Amino acid sequence: MKKGVSGIMLTLLLICMLTLAFNIQPVKSEPRTWIVDDDGQADFRKIQDAIYSPLVVDGDTIYVCKGTYYEHVIVYKNDLAIIGEEKSETIIDGSKTGMVALIRGNNVTLRGFSIQDGEVGISVGNWATNIKVSDNIVRNHTHSGMYIIQSQGVTIDGNNVTSNGELIIIDPTSYIIGG
Repeated sequence: MKKGVSGIMLTLLLICMLTLAFNIQPVKSEPRTWIVDDDGQADFRKIQDAIYSPLVVDGDTIYVCKGTYYEHVIVYKNDLAIIGEEKSETIIDGSKTGMVALIRGNNVTLRGFSIQDGEVGISVGNWATNIKVSDNIVRNHTHSGMYIIQSQGVTIDGNNVTSNGELIIIDPTSYIIGG
């Protein structure tokens, strides 16, 4: 019996000493900027591929080079900035269908794009918070340029919203910080 107790005590003491000696702490990586270019000379060719990638984590930036991206972008991750190189030449085209940019994550920035040719240009919802939509051109959508539903702390600033069925629709459960 004494040998069993002594063995357990010795094992626990050894584990405690090793834990202190190595001082193991989780490592948090520094935020990274990922490059998207439809010409293929970058980390990703499509914006959505960058968002889906497990390499892109909270706090990262997705920088999108000039070009036309025929896709629908769904941002479900948190703490992400998606930045276009030049708003008149960095185009997300919805091919006349659906919501072109759908934001469902928190602390998301969408800036510097022409978002065009969908049913809705930019949709923010699902109780998203702290969203910044700025310096975009939002045009040619059959339903609305922007649709904000069930969201808090949404900043809309410096966007050019034209030629849409409705310009901006904001439901009464949302809180908008305007500009």
